[in-house]
Formats: sequence, structure tokens, C-alpha cells
Amino acid sequence: MDVALHAAVGAVLRELRLFALVAVALVLGACGGGGGDGGGGSQLSLSPSNISVSMPPGLQASFVVEGTVDRDIEGSITLLVTDNAGVILPGISVNQVGPRTYRATLTVSPSLAVGTYTGTLVVQLCGSTSLPCSPQYARANLPYEFQVGTDPNPVISSLNPTERNSGSAGFELTVIGSNFWPSSVITWNGVPRATTFVSVAVLRTQVTAAELMDGGIVQVGVSTPDGGASATLPFTLLSPVPQLTALGPTLSSAGCSNFNITVRGSDFRPSSTIYWDDTPLQSFYLAQSRLLAIVPAAQVTEPGTALITVRTPAPGGGDTLARSFTVTEAGASSSAAVAWRSDPGHTGTATVQCPSTIPAGPTWSTALGGSPSYALAAEGKAFMTVTSGGESSIVALNLQNGQVAWGPFPVGQRANAAYDDGKVFVAVGRDPLLLRGALQAYDAATGELLWREPLADSLLREVSAPTAVGGRVFVNFDAISGVGERIGAWSQADGAEIWTSVAPSDRSPPAVGAVGVYIGRGCVTQGYALEDGELLWSRNAGCTAPVNNVVTVVDGRVYSGAAAPGGSTPIYDELTGEPLGGYLGGQEITVSGETGYVASMVTGLQAINLATGAVEWQNPFGLNQGVDYLPPIVAGGVAWMVFSSGTVWGLDPGNGEIVWQLQVPSTVINSPFGGNQSGLAVGGGMLLIPGGSGVVAYRVGNP
Repeated sequence: MDVALHAAVGAVLRELRLFALVAVALVLGACGGGGGDGGGGSQLSLSPSNISVSMPPGLQASFVVEGTVDRDIEGSITLLVTDNAGVILPGISVNQVGPRTYRATLTVSPSLAVGTYTGTLVVQLCGSTSLPCSPQYARANLPYEFQVGTDPNPVISSLNPTERNSGSAGFELTVIGSNFWPSSVITWNGVPRATTFVSVAVLRTQVTAAELMDGGIVQVGVSTPDGGASATLPFTLLSPVPQLTALGPTLSSAGCSNFNITVRGSDFRPSSTIYWDDTPLQSFYLAQSRLLAIVPAAQVTEPGTALITVRTPAPGGGDTLARSFTVTEAGASSSAAVAWRSDPGHTGTATVQCPSTIPAGPTWSTALGGSPSYALAAEGKAFMTVTSGGESSIVALNLQNGQVAWGPFPVGQRANAAYDDGKVFVAVGRDPLLLRGALQAYDAATGELLWREPLADSLLREVSAPTAVGGRVFVNFDAISGVGERIGAWSQADGAEIWTSVAPSDRSPPAVGAVGVYIGRGCVTQGYALEDGELLWSRNAGCTAPVNNVVTVVDGRVYSGAAAPGGSTPIYDELTGEPLGGYLGGQEITVSGETGYVASMVTGLQAINLATGAVEWQNPFGLNQGVDYLPPIVAGGVAWMVFSSGTVWGLDPGNGEIVWQLQVPSTVINSPFGGNQSGLAVGGGMLLIPGGSGVVAYRVGNP
């Protein structure tokens, strides 16, 4: 049966709707084929010249006969079709479809036994509706062959549709052909699927969205039990061009072992592959916006820069723009945590020598007999202040095994520390000898006290965590001689005061950038010159409620912790204080590359695109982990977070999924505004967690 004949099947079925199971529609038209002269001088044209149909037993099949005469005939005209063999059932529905064209609908007997039936239909154009045909205007013969129950091979002629975009919604696929049976099934790459039998020429199936996830060519066929299989036709799934927006980590030292790299973007597919320069990596599809690959150690044996791309194969597909991955000299990027929130800018990030591994358990745990502060990690030691009964001490632990290296030495009340250039600097609200607020300096190797100096005339007041960088120590503190709060800089060498300035501050830890030192109080964020403390700029976010304004500075941008009306937290230019945009959130922000991480009990942990302010993902941790939390630290491709309940999470910074979870003793969460402050730290390959009356360490990378 040819293609035109198959196309007519659907038209006839839609028009007539006479049979529950319609097997075939045969169009016998004026396009050539059988014809004859009935004695009336007219020519009747039929097409095709013969009929050949295969069908299963018990199927009531119908088809259409059309005859076209070569002249106009007046009066009532009937197209009579007779079959002396009795294969065709009596009863004819006649329809004139044109001035010279007549159509009759015929039905094949459903009681035919298995076998082959041949015969000749007599088609007559008559002036009567019953035999004998009188008058007869024209006549033609039409041979037929019906094969019943002979299990023919199905044949596919076309698909509708023939292609779809990968990742699109599900749809109905129609397969058009011949020799289809009710038991015939459509196959999708050789796999049979649920099939709806429409006719011997039409089958349908539902294709789900899950089957359209990836691009490629799918071979569609039809298989009939005991009847064989058809040849296949291709169905094309087109993939979009992938987009790469971020990757993590972006840094490793030469000589690291195998590690994972995660890329973020859009329009990724299961067949997408991450490339390291021109080398494909073993890649794993996680979502349309995220892929993971294993970077072999062989790729990071030498310092240099690699270009990371994502490639999706044809059909469609293509390559992303490249992102850079840096391999440094071995050991050159070994991490150190030197201040509250890791670094002088309080960014909450740590650069590790090798990308983080997920620890199986703690490396060591050391009891300290009090509430520990955030840890400093440098020179192979972990330095921290510990408070018990209102009094604080400073202690140094071996970073690799947790054993005491020196101390603990009493330092006074309300103490916090910073590290720089071989010294540990402690700011206290009340020094036991000076009986007032003070700065103290200790030799990081031995714990020897190098100097102690008072903080102006402060006496048992609130003192911020110090920040030490560039030969100076910066502290924000209360004073009592009528000048209110102050911020100042002291020499690391001998503790000499370099400058102090009036600072309307909440004792927030000073964040130090390239040109200034920055603090916040309530809605106000201010910048001071590093050299002399001159006020560079002051900005008011205009918030309507008091806030704890914790400032972060990185890459020339100052991230305020004070949300403006409408919930947007401003970002300022470090030198001028001019607004550079904003983001939803407030208080401490962790800045890692192009992404900021902000936590609150209302929204949970959010990842924010710092260029657009858009929320990339959100993990609504709620109240189930405890009534408070420590802001996250991002290091080695993992975002670490601890709750007051002692639950610690390691999250994928690309999507917020929890990749690691453990329990430590309940953690004391202290405000960063004076007093003993706690926090997470990553340094020397260790994650340091203050918990209970001690500290717990997990190895997450190389020392």
C-alpha cells in the first residue's frame, strides 16, 4: 500500500467514524489505474489498479472506493460495488464528492478465517441503487487480495513529529506505516513501549520528559509478535549550546592528588563533558545547571593555567566559553586563618593548597576547660583564646594532632586574637596588669609575651576582635573619657599607637582592605585611611531597625551588613564609598569568587550572585538545627557551617546540597560585637570547630 493510500486512512476514519476498529482506507481515485466502458459511452477511472491488505483475524476493516467518470451525468447516480466471493459485506454508503466523482464505503467481513482471499470487485456507475444496474453509465474491475492472520512484517513510512529539543516536555509520537496489528508495539532504541493501536496504518505512544533529557538520535521501529520487526526511522533530540557561569574550586597546588571539580551554568545534558584544556574528564551529570568531574593528579603536576569548558555533543550542542583554573607552585597556596572570619577582610573564605576531601571522622579533639573562640591557623599551630569564669587565656595547639604547643597563659577578660608575621595579637577588655583594655603580642613559636599596651583610657570595656596586617594591629573599642567609641592602629613591632579616630561603632571587627579599614554600626558603614585614620567616607543604608552591621571587604568592594529599606544590603566602593549595588540579606556575608553566602534563621543559607544580586539557591535550614549558627566558611570547594546544637554541615557551594554532616559538642555562639567570639576556621588542611569546652579538628586537605 503506497503513502497516498496510508494518508487517506486517517481522513476516512475521521470522516466516517463507523467502525470500532478500522484497519485501512483505500482510495481509488482519478489518478490512473483500472477503468472501463460500461456500454453507456463513459469511462470510469479507478486507482490503484489492485488492492493488497494484510490484517489480523477478527478485525472489521473498512475501505473507500472512489470512481470518477469522464462526463457529467444528470439524475440520481449510484456507485455500486459487488463481490461475488463474499469477502465484502453487503451494505454500501454512497457519497458524491464532486461533479463527476463518487465514493462508496465497503467493509471486509470480520469472520474471515486465517488465509489469503483473492477476487475482483465490480464497480458500476448506475442510475439505480440495486442490481441489476440500470441504466449502467460506466463499469470497471478492481482486483483484490486480503491476507488474514499471516503475520506480515510491519512497515514504517514516517514519524510525526520527527524531532524535539532535549529537555522539553513529553509529547505523543505518531508512527505511520502499514501492516500494523493491535499487538504491534513501537520500539524506542529497541525497547518496546506502551502503544495505542489506531489502525493498520497508525500507531501512537507517549514519550515522557524523562526520555528527552539528553540529545542524540533515537531509532524508532515497530515490532509485531510472530510477525517480525520493521526497519527503523531516526528521531532527533537536539541539545542546546551549554553555558558555563562558574566553577569550583578554581585553585590547586601542584602535586595534589585526584579531586573533584564542580561547574555551574545552564543547559547541561547527561552527555555533556567537562574538558581540561583539550582533555575530557570523567564527568557526572547532576542537574541541568551543574556537572561534576574528577580531575586526575596527572593534570596538576606542574604550575600553570588550565581552561575549563563544557562540551555537549551533536545533534545541536556545542562548547561553552572557558573558565580558568590555576595550578600554583607546590605549597605556595597553603592556607592560613589569621583573623576572625579567616582573613583581614573577614571574607569567610580560605585558600587551601589542595581542594577539600570529605573527612570520614575527626582527626583530633582537645578539651580546653572553657569556651573557645575562633581559631587562628598558622605556622603549624592553632591559636585561640579560651574563656572560663569570665577570665580568658591564650593557647597554641599543634595543628596536626591537637597537642598543646604552649600555654595556656592568662590574658584578661573579653579576649580575641589575630595573627601576622610570626606574632599573635590579643585584644582584651581588661588586662590583669594594666587593669584596663589592652593589646598584647606573643611570639607565635614560643608563646613569649613580647609587649602589652593600653587601648587609650578604656577600662573594662567592650573590645572588638583585632585585625593584624601590614605591620599594624587594628582594634575597635569603647573609651570612657567623653570621646565614645574609637578605632585605632598600633605598631606590631612594639605596640606603639599610630592613630586613633572617633568611630560610631558597635565594636564590630575592623575589616582591612587595600586602602582603608572599615567598620559598621547600625545602619552606618564607615571607611578610614590605613595610614592616619582619616575618615574616608560614611554611608547610611537608611534601615528602619537596629542591626548588627558586620563589614566585609574584598577586591575593592565593601559589603555592608546593614540592610536598606526593602531588604537590599548595599555594596560600596572601597575608596569612595559610592554604592555598587546590593544583595538580599544582612550581617556577615561570606564572599567566594562571584558568589556571596548569607545565612539567617528566616531564609536559611542563600547563595547570591554578587553581579546581579539574584539568589542562586537556598537551603532553608530553619530552627531544627538549633537556635543559632555560625556563618559559613568556604574552603576547598565546600561551604562549612555549624549550628548551636553542634550539627556541622558541609554543603556543595554550587547548589546548597548537604554533602557531609557530623555532630560535635554543642557550640557556644557569641556575637562578633565584643566579648569572646567564636567561629569556624580552615587552615593547614584542617577544619577547626569550637564545640563545648574544647575544639574538634577534621582533616579536609593537605597541610
